[in-house]
Amino acid sequence: MKRMTLTAGMLAAWLVVLALVGGCSKPTPTPMPTATPEPTATPTATPIPLAEWVAEGDAASQRSDFAGAEAAYKRAIDADPKYAPAYIALSRVYGWQIGRQDEALTPAQKAVELAPENAAAWAALAEVYVGRSNPVEAVQAAEKAAKLAPDNADVQAALAQAYLMDRQYDPAYKAAVQAVKLAPQSANAHFVLSDVHWARADFARARAAMERAVSLWPRFAPGQAALGMMLVQLQLYEQGQKQFEEAQKIIPDYPVALLGLARMRLMQRGSRLYLGQAYLLLKDYASALKELETYKKLRQSDDAWLGMLIDALKQGYELREEKTLADLAQWGSSQTDQPITFQVDASGTTTRTLILSIRATADQQPKAAYERAAQLMDIAAAFGPRITPALNGGATMQVKDAQGGQWFSLHADAQQLRDCLILLDSLDKFRSRLRFVQEGGKAETPELTDKLVKTTGEDVARLRGLEAKTAIPFQRLKPAELEDRVGHSMDTQVSEATRPDELLFTLVGLIEPATTLAQAETKLARSEILGFYDSKEKSFYFAEGKAPGLMDRLTIAHEYTHALQDQHFDIGRTRAEEKNSDRQLAYLALVEGDAGLTELTYGDEYLPTLEMIQTFTLARGGADEEELEDVPAFLRESFNFPYQQGLEFVAAVQATGDWAAVNDLYSKPPVSSEQILHPERYRAGDAPVAVQLPDLAAVMGEGWKQLDSDTLGEFGWRLILTRHIGPGPAAVAADGWGGDSYVLLQQGSSSAAVMRTVWDKETEAEQFWALLRKGLDLRPGYNEVVKDLTGEARTRAWQGADAFWTIRLEGKAVTAVIGPTEEQAQKLLDGL
Repeated sequence: MKRMTLTAGMLAAWLVVLALVGGCSKPTPTPMPTATPEPTATPTATPIPLAEWVAEGDAASQRSDFAGAEAAYKRAIDADPKYAPAYIALSRVYGWQIGRQDEALTPAQKAVELAPENAAAWAALAEVYVGRSNPVEAVQAAEKAAKLAPDNADVQAALAQAYLMDRQYDPAYKAAVQAVKLAPQSANAHFVLSDVHWARADFARARAAMERAVSLWPRFAPGQAALGMMLVQLQLYEQGQKQFEEAQKIIPDYPVALLGLARMRLMQRGSRLYLGQAYLLLKDYASALKELETYKKLRQSDDAWLGMLIDALKQGYELREEKTLADLAQWGSSQTDQPITFQVDASGTTTRTLILSIRATADQQPKAAYERAAQLMDIAAAFGPRITPALNGGATMQVKDAQGGQWFSLHADAQQLRDCLILLDSLDKFRSRLRFVQEGGKAETPELTDKLVKTTGEDVARLRGLEAKTAIPFQRLKPAELEDRVGHSMDTQVSEATRPDELLFTLVGLIEPATTLAQAETKLARSEILGFYDSKEKSFYFAEGKAPGLMDRLTIAHEYTHALQDQHFDIGRTRAEEKNSDRQLAYLALVEGDAGLTELTYGDEYLPTLEMIQTFTLARGGADEEELEDVPAFLRESFNFPYQQGLEFVAAVQATGDWAAVNDLYSKPPVSSEQILHPERYRAGDAPVAVQLPDLAAVMGEGWKQLDSDTLGEFGWRLILTRHIGPGPAAVAADGWGGDSYVLLQQGSSSAAVMRTVWDKETEAEQFWALLRKGLDLRPGYNEVVKDLTGEARTRAWQGADAFWTIRLEGKAVTAVIGPTEEQAQKLLDGL
């Protein structure tokens, strides 16, 4: 089965295939390229929709899409540099973003200069001065705004903020109350009133006003995070955590939310890094340095990028533009094989972009040129986010051909550069997300005739070293036809089979009780799948034109590989016979990883390199994110596992023994998700330990029945723990898995489960037990039930809203029991 969405690792994996299959030619010396010309301004359309662009930006702000808002406001400013409302709006959107308050000053001052009688301009300037902790200037600007428009709610809110900054609490209260009276539905007015109540130590009213503000503007991440901070200060930690998580749903890396969660998770492994990143985003460089140095020492890390970041913080982190460009230019000119130029493009009114330029050598192949350009973008990530004034336009790598014409370019926005620098993204992930633009747009692709489909199959068979024993039929479908066929197949197979999973996943907190897993799985499959192989019909299907670029050809290569696998290794029968879910997942990862690697190898051999990269770039977004918003995150991770982790597993095997080694996998396939995640453990023969559980339905008594019994595996436990403690600690907790088994029980509307895990070492069992406990501590609505205050209890319990958890550590084994009540959970524990 071929899916649409390309994960962050797919492009990186394909580049690895390029290196393994074809290698890269060594660049030869070339003369210094000519200086990159300054971009010329593009004439604007007439009439210019300035108000519409500002309205578009306001709508983006309402959903906390600050980047989209900024872009819309800048379009208006670039079209008319004297349009004051756009400067006012831009100033405010900067002010809402942590670390960008300094940037808010210039547009606010420009707005006042252009429209000195505009109250909103003075109010925006007052808000900037509040953010910069300049109370005198804030009060002066706010009072000027109030004289111009005393009955404007935003003006009164700005006045309240200014008075509050100046510690004039009574005037601040009066102005905040007036703002709410003038605009009872204004979230901003309630936010300010909350701040005033808090300063006056009226905490109950402060909380009520903040909750009212958040209810009026639920998609405003700063508001959600501010409420979280307030609740934590009121020692309502569980509720505070929920608000931080809500802020993260809106903006995943919102620094106040990151900092709040980091402080709450400080005892978890890896949280020092998390805390250091949060301080960096808040521009508290001294605290960031302290946390990152502590993290490096505790983890004994020799990561070069982490070391570079620590060195940057020791040097003050921020860099002056002129000096940095001079240093980069000196380094670039020293690259005698291919000199590189650096400059900052500030031709737009408010946008500043770092431009890197390089010229290809006469004999440089496309893949070598791309790899060189991607590597040079690392420099942009290492220095770009530190340059002041800020490079809010990110960085662009311009690659010219040997004659000096534009060949292609790579671009990373400011957030991508920053995330790479502060270790929120790895270098591989950063490179895989670069936006690729080829000069001339889309390449011409040949018509996908039946002959071309058959030729593609023949090429795949030759590359894979598996001859087709019989002709392999295929059928092309329209996208809607494929989706309907997939949906019908899923509906008939999934609905009944997923009911036990729904109960288990609800018990462990992966989904909410009302979630219908079958519907979510069907929606995901319909949206993502581009083609599939039917092992009963012995034919494959693909949707023509559903995905961009050369993806149709890659889909055919992928599905044809499945047909070859079935003819040679009988994959349809093998998959149907396996009942253990973790073994099924491991085998599926082998099958999809093999097809994925063959697909990428085919692309390298037969498809143009840059067009392939363009295809990956266009397809990277995959399905509509809003359409899949209600699909649980763990389900998407599960769907992705066979493709991404399977590809990495098969590539690791193929690199050591060519395709013959991959063929051998089918006679001795991987037997656990652990072996897929850790190929070296497959080679070492690290097989799962069989874990047996007794007849627990009989223990529970009349009416109880066993609904399901299966294995979660290392990957399954990763998913469960990720939901509660995050992916990093979850991977640590699940590492060392030796085997597991679970039993799901039901009586009417009540359900219970027993899950027993066995670990390779006692220390790994203790680590898992500790982090599982931490996950329950952090799970909303759960409170630990302490029964014995003496000694170190190896059995611990938690009461939730609808379930009672008990977990027990015994040597290398950890057992988790979930019952509807404490009494029933104890009965299960006693029955083991």
